[in-house]
Amino acid sequence: MVLSESEGAVLVDVEEVTYAYNRIRVLDGISLKIRTGDFLAIIGPNGSGKTTLIKIMLGLLKPQTGRIRLFEKTLGRFTDWGKIGYVPQKATHFDTVFPISVKEVVSLGLTAAGRGMSSKNKADVLVREALARVEMEEFLSHRIGTLSSGQQQRVFIARAIVSHPSILILDEPTTGVDAGMQERFFSILGKLHREENMTIVMITHEVGILDKHFNRVACLNQKLIYHGRHDEFCRSDEFKKMIADGKHVISHTH
Repeated sequence: MVLSESEGAVLVDVEEVTYAYNRIRVLDGISLKIRTGDFLAIIGPNGSGKTTLIKIMLGLLKPQTGRIRLFEKTLGRFTDWGKIGYVPQKATHFDTVFPISVKEVVSLGLTAAGRGMSSKNKADVLVREALARVEMEEFLSHRIGTLSSGQQQRVFIARAIVSHPSILILDEPTTGVDAGMQERFFSILGKLHREENMTIVMITHEVGILDKHFNRVACLNQKLIYHGRHDEFCRSDEFKKMIADGKHVISHTH
């Protein structure tokens, strides 16, 4: 089920995308549009193709069929990666004794976006601004491995937004984060969405928060089961049919 689209400009256009690992199909004819102003939750059971879809959007995987357009350009012609911030799954899983500071981690976001600074002072300002936006500026000089997982995750969001992207894509960023930190985390994302007009796409298993934070939902299970407003999701015929058939749309295991 695909509801009428919102009126914002199309930032990501996925058209009839199919992908398989070792001949096992994980995405089957996926088509959807992500528009300016979306706060989109991508949900579905484990193995339903959520992370694969994100990687295809980012050009990290090549679909067997179909095409991707980013900011009205085909994936092969798109070069302005500073417009897209990305926090991958398990971003905080790294060697905690590696001697890198919070400032250095966030600075890598400028390098990855291809936005070299004309001066060190300008880069420092952008890094401090990004950390302030995720309420982590006071940890500028701390070693990343000394922070809690929730704090680390906010640092990686700062790295993703330091180049002021138009869209932020996150893959299960709240895994392993306690409920209190999750609420703070979503408060920060909500502020980015509302005050900076940042489009946000997030893979999540936390179904209970959909109606509180997201304005749109895409449910995958190899095929696109639903794409539309979150307040219509649980009333959709497709969702009710899957529940009646005993097919669990959402898995809370990680």
